[in-house]
Amino acid sequence: MSIKENDMYSNLNNFEHEDSFDFRQFLTKYMFHWRYFMISLLVTVSLAIVYIYFYKPEYEIKATLLIQDERKASNEKASLQEIEVNQSSKLVENEIEVLKSRNLILQVVNALELATRYQIKSGYKKRDLYSESPVQLKMLNQLVGDEDVEFEILIKNNKTFILHDAIDKNKEYNFNQDYKNEFGAWKLEAVNNVEDFIGETIKVSVSSPERTANFFQENLEVQMLNEDAPVVSLMVSDELAQRGKDFLNTLIEHYNSASIAAKATKNQSTLNFIDQRLASLSGELNTSEAEVENFRKSRGLTNITSQSEVYLENVQANDTRLNEVNVQLNVIDGIETFLNTSEKAENLPSVVGISDPGLNQLIQQLSQLQNKKAELLATTPENNPVFNPLNRQINATREAIKNNIVNTKLALVNIKQELESFNLKYESSIRSIPSQERQLIGIKRQQTIKEDLYIYLLQKKEELSLSYAATLTDARIIDSAYSGTEKSPKKLIILAIAIMLGLGFPAGLIYAKESLKNTISSQEDVEAITNARILGKVFHHNNKQENNVFVTSPDDKTAETFRTLRTNINFALRSSVDRIILVTSCVSGEGKTFNALNIAASYAQMGKKTILLNFDLRNPNSIIGDTQNSAGLSLFLNDEITMDEIIHGSEFANLDIIHSGPVPSNPLDLMEKEIIKDLFDFLKKNYEYIIIDTPPLAQVSDALTIFKFASLNLIIARCNITKKRLLRVVLSELKNKNINNLSIVLNDNKLISEQMGYGYNKR
Repeated sequence: MSIKENDMYSNLNNFEHEDSFDFRQFLTKYMFHWRYFMISLLVTVSLAIVYIYFYKPEYEIKATLLIQDERKASNEKASLQEIEVNQSSKLVENEIEVLKSRNLILQVVNALELATRYQIKSGYKKRDLYSESPVQLKMLNQLVGDEDVEFEILIKNNKTFILHDAIDKNKEYNFNQDYKNEFGAWKLEAVNNVEDFIGETIKVSVSSPERTANFFQENLEVQMLNEDAPVVSLMVSDELAQRGKDFLNTLIEHYNSASIAAKATKNQSTLNFIDQRLASLSGELNTSEAEVENFRKSRGLTNITSQSEVYLENVQANDTRLNEVNVQLNVIDGIETFLNTSEKAENLPSVVGISDPGLNQLIQQLSQLQNKKAELLATTPENNPVFNPLNRQINATREAIKNNIVNTKLALVNIKQELESFNLKYESSIRSIPSQERQLIGIKRQQTIKEDLYIYLLQKKEELSLSYAATLTDARIIDSAYSGTEKSPKKLIILAIAIMLGLGFPAGLIYAKESLKNTISSQEDVEAITNARILGKVFHHNNKQENNVFVTSPDDKTAETFRTLRTNINFALRSSVDRIILVTSCVSGEGKTFNALNIAASYAQMGKKTILLNFDLRNPNSIIGDTQNSAGLSLFLNDEITMDEIIHGSEFANLDIIHSGPVPSNPLDLMEKEIIKDLFDFLKKNYEYIIIDTPPLAQVSDALTIFKFASLNLIIARCNITKKRLLRVVLSELKNKNINNLSIVLNDNKLISEQMGYGYNKR
């Protein structure tokens, strides 16, 4: 016995061997399915080419703004604040949200008419006519319905066009005239270059401005470039560079306009308040001056004592401070009145004279929120849910202002009481002055108070008027919109990815199929389990009606593989005196009877006297024929018939067959009888080759009783049918019974068609 035979079971417990990589096996396995790879490559590469052709490159459009940030203001800015009447503190983070606000973007969409698109066919693609469209669609009322509207027009001449839509097909219309149909009232205007497009078909797409604004809002990126400098970058991606530039430039323009308008509104409100106060003080000052003049004339007074002058100066200084406090209290009262009685008022009261920065900030915040609400009300009904969070912010800010006013007013009242106590002290000192002088001092005191207040308000009015006349935005344009990087497809990369996917997809499917499959599919799978000899590979047989290939197609590939198998069997039996070949398998359906029949037929065709025994007593309806009622082995082993009666002839001159006979009740008991030895002794004397077809090993143990008579035991493993683990179990059982004269035949092997050549590819 050879070393290989002694070592045939060495791989049974070597599970890791199944995972070793064999490049030749790998290549053979995948090249067998080359058609799938070609189809997959054709599909993926075609899709890549179509994608590259129809891909519309996009441009990154950028712009840069410098926004004045209150937190990063210089010392120079702080000193200027001393003379600025209307101060508004801006934070870059707040302005970023304003730039990204839907209301501002909606204004840009309406200004540029971005909700309407014009396209023309260019080959198999469509080209956008954003800046060169020969027509302009004007919607005379709001678009009916929420669905987008699309239609095509054929420009007939510079005065008429033909409309193609679902209702009015090929109907002729005139340019610059009002029409009305299912999506609303509209007018189509011809522009200067309309004659260049005569005979062309233009596709017009109309979307709602709100959806278009949502699209640009999602596409817009606004971010700070540097934490140390209030520089803001704006970026939008668009397939048309000019449209992206127009969008960003118009967005900046509307942002600046809104900022200037908000400042102007607040300045005008403060000016109105100052004008009212000046008009009132002017009359009071005239009255005071007349009283002083009349008093001097009636009393003949021209001067007062130096002591009276000192008292008068002290009283005037104290009255000036008291007057400032009264002004602030008046402003506080105006704010309180506004908060308590005018919730829906749009113009906030003036905060002139208020020195509390916290209150000024809250008033500015409330102004911004109300301006934002007013802008939304211009395009959105007030009952829209979008106002809910805005109203909550406004209410919260109003409450914060009320709480701040309580503390501010309390402090001002305390200061006023303290100043009034000083006045009482000075007035008691003035009582020592002669009565006429005392009366004159009192009159001049009232006159001075009104003069100081009048001058103070005039100064503030001039400052505010100058600020109002030169109202500028706090945003400075560093870079206007410019075209940045073009997002074009990387053709080579896309094709490379397509090729990788084209190869990887079928490879992945094959790998997944192989990984999930637990059956024998190649010679390497068998070699991973056992070192037993693989005597041959039997090619797949297509004719299911006739199992004896030497009868139906003796010259095809399957018959040739049986001849090769016969030669290999002869080499395996060269040292054996007897020529007894046992054919079995793990389970039924793996082709053991098919192989036994054709092995026997190949020897008979060769001129060797051969006999085929069907020892599968449990299955009389095998491919050899229905032997249920025939004289066969079951009757012979039961001593019911003689040996001569069980031997039957066949269609081959040199081939006899012994059928299994009727199914016995005790097949295993019959196969263990001593009479079987006599049977084989008789057959060895009368036949050159004895072929035994036995039951499957994994289902019944009948075949184990016959192994001792065989010179060679063939186990049939069928491709994609025989389970690896089951074959391992069967071989382990044979190992335990010290059965070593084993060989494997790989049945139903379709790969052999790629391995055979030189005249054997007839079918």
